[in-house]
Formats: sequence, structure tokens, C-alpha cells
Amino acid sequence: MEKHSQTLVNYIITAAFLLHCLFSCRARTVLPHSAERKGTWKLLLNNTGVVGVHMVLTHWNTVILFDRSGSGPSGYQLRHRFNGARCKGTHNDLSDSTCYAHSVEYSISNNSVRHLNLMSDTFSSSGSILSDGRIVQSGVFGDASRRIHYFGPCKSGDKCDWSVDKKHLPENRCEGNEGGNNLYPIVHLSSDGNLFIFANRDSILFNYKQNRVAKKFPRIHGLGSRSYPSTGSSVILPLDHKDGFHKVEVMICGGATTGANEEAQQGRFLTGLSSCGRMVITGNKNQWKMENMPGPRLMHDMVLLPTGQVLIINGAKRGCAGWNNGASPALEPYLYNPKKTLGRRFTVLKSTKIVRMYHSSAILVPDGSVLVTGSNPNNQYTYKSPY
Repeated sequence: MEKHSQTLVNYIITAAFLLHCLFSCRARTVLPHSAERKGTWKLLLNNTGVVGVHMVLTHWNTVILFDRSGSGPSGYQLRHRFNGARCKGTHNDLSDSTCYAHSVEYSISNNSVRHLNLMSDTFSSSGSILSDGRIVQSGVFGDASRRIHYFGPCKSGDKCDWSVDKKHLPENRCEGNEGGNNLYPIVHLSSDGNLFIFANRDSILFNYKQNRVAKKFPRIHGLGSRSYPSTGSSVILPLDHKDGFHKVEVMICGGATTGANEEAQQGRFLTGLSSCGRMVITGNKNQWKMENMPGPRLMHDMVLLPTGQVLIINGAKRGCAGWNNGASPALEPYLYNPKKTLGRRFTVLKSTKIVRMYHSSAILVPDGSVLVTGSNPNNQYTYKSPY
């Protein structure tokens, strides 16, 4: 059997604020509407063995977590390499990524993990779910810059594993120059079939079928940036079936102050952005409407909830994204109600005790809870928290 390390560090997996009830509950819990620090945290597993840099929900009520294979020995040591050779725990094994798991499947119902065979580096990759239920992950780093990874399909969830397509991307998909704050742009599919693309402070509506820019939007107000390494976050606010889902409104929150990346390299961490912008991207009246969160935030996650509210969770208050470039963990989640009047939309929730900064993730799971995992601000696995 594989040896599952019990070291308690950056890859603790936690269920965050529970919207309805815990997994064993039957009664519904009313959402908080006051300024009190409401919300319930529940620790599910002390250790999943890998950092949940990426996290994907499957239709088997499981969650796939995966990390980069180039981060050194993970906390989940394997008995055999992919080629069948035995891992003996020698010095050579420490440099062999195939002697350690870099992806696991978490069972929501069983609260357990099983290791998966991720065969090349998926660091900074992008992905989606296909119509047949397969997870597809492409790019982006090292030996995987042109590779396409698939998870599934299979008839039974416990038989699924990662595979690599024999075909490759025509060009490398890798990281570029960080100076422009244009990396990993925010992309949303609008209800009209076009793509909303936001990078740095500017955005367009792109018709990918005709390969043309359909619309250029006004620049978001304020200084600073909101894409990597500044790393804000975004959601499309809930659509309304009453108008046929025609009105589409994007919300973008947080990011880093101008010059934050350069200053972080010198050990100086500038306060991040507190501002959020909302803009209707359909129709002809496209203007940003600004408001402020209760505090600054970057490297965070925004999760749409079944109530139509938005959970803003994880991240840091100062610095920017990148290895050891962030400071002052943002431990208090915010609950945002888009239907309330300006100035009354944010509620501060109960703080977590676990730091979730660079490379953390959060997703909604079927019972209405939000699952939180990940965070590794170090270039390699580090088994001692700096906080």
C-alpha cells in the first residue's frame, strides 16, 4: 500500500462556510444577514498528501485535486513508479516525481482520498469539463507545455485515472513576462456566445467563431491591476430566466497595487486593492460601477452560491502572487449579496485558522457547502508554515 504522510502543512483540506448544513445534517441552516461573524468551519482531513492547486468536481460526487509534479516529494509517497519499478525510499527516489502522488481524488461521501497517476507537470495549466464528463487539462509548464491531459471517462468513479493524449497542442502554452500584469486573463462565456476577456485593467468581448473583437469596454476605474501577478478574481453574477438570460453582469474584485511585484522582490509588500467593479457586458450601456470590500484582497477565490450570493474567500491582503510574494493572510471570508443596496452588500464571516494564499482553491459541492484546499507559497513542498 502507498504510504500516506501525516505531516500537517500547507495541503490541509477543509470544508469552509457551510451554506445549508454539514454532510450529516438534514435541517436547513438559515444564511447570515447580520454583521455578526457567522459561518461554520469543519476540518475534513488533516492531510491529502498534495496541494490542491487545481480542484474539479466530478459527477461521481468526488473532487479531483492536483498539483505540479516539479515541486519535489509530496506528502503521498508511492510504492511503485509508473513503469512498475519499486520506490525504495532512496536518495534517487527523492528526485523521481513518479515515486510520489501529485493528484488525488477526494470522496465527499467517504471523506477519503485515493492517489492518481498524473504523468507530467500541470503547473499553471488550464482546463474544462467535456460533454462526456471527462476533465481536460492543457499546458502549461515544462514537459507539459504542449500536452493534453484527460481524466476519464469511465463507468465507475473508482476506476478513473489521468491519461495523456497522443496528440499535442500546436504551440507551447507557457508563462510569459510578468511585468505587464497580463497573464492568465479572466475569461467568461457570455450568454450571446462571445467571450468576455479581461487582462490588467482592460476588457473586450471576443467573437471566437469569427476571430474578431466584437466590443471594447471602458477601462476599470482606479489604479493597480487585477490579473497575474496581481491576481484579483471574478464571477458572472446570477442570470435571470425572466429575461431569457440576456442580461450578463460581470463582477471583478481585488488585485494588487501598482508596483507590488517589484516591491515584493525586495521584501516590501504593498497593500492590495479593496475595490470591486460591476459591469453589464450585454446591451449598449457598459459602464463600471465601483464599490469596496471590507478590506484589501488578492489571490482569492469567488464562488457563486445557490442563494445567488457570492463567497469571497482565501488570499492575502498585501503583496502579489508568486513564490513568497504575498503577506498578511486574508482569513475572514466575505459574503456578498448583489441585490442589496450599495454599502450593505458585504458581510464579514467567521475567520479560518488555516492560511490559504498562493495556489489555494475553493469550489461549491452538491450539498451547498464550499470546499477549500491548497496553498503553497513556496517553490517546493515546505513542511513548516511561515505564518
